[in-house]
Amino acid sequence: MGKTSYVKDWDKFFDAGIDLIISNPFKTRVQVKYKNPAALAILKITDDKKVLMHKCDNEEDFKKIEALIKAATQILTNYEQSDAGGKKEGGAKKKSKKRA
Repeated sequence: MGKTSYVKDWDKFFDAGIDLIISNPFKTRVQVKYKNPAALAILKITDDKKVLMHKCDNEEDFKKIEALIKAATQILTNYEQSDAGGKKEGGAKKKSKKRA
């Protein structure tokens, strides 16, 4: 696992997380852990080389998490649509069978 960075400032975390997702969209993961007794959410974004984490403990922060996940989904959806030609990391184009 890569170097873990706890980012306290939401805006810095958001920007760094989006940059990480854009730089390596097929390896980057977004994870949210919620700890019920403490009403604490821990947001983690990683590509196995770099790990970004942010702790959230109020309702406003939870809405920010939702916005980050929506932005990440939008980026990945647009990336996959623009890459619909068959090139994907680690994958090759399917060979088409010629019909007689």
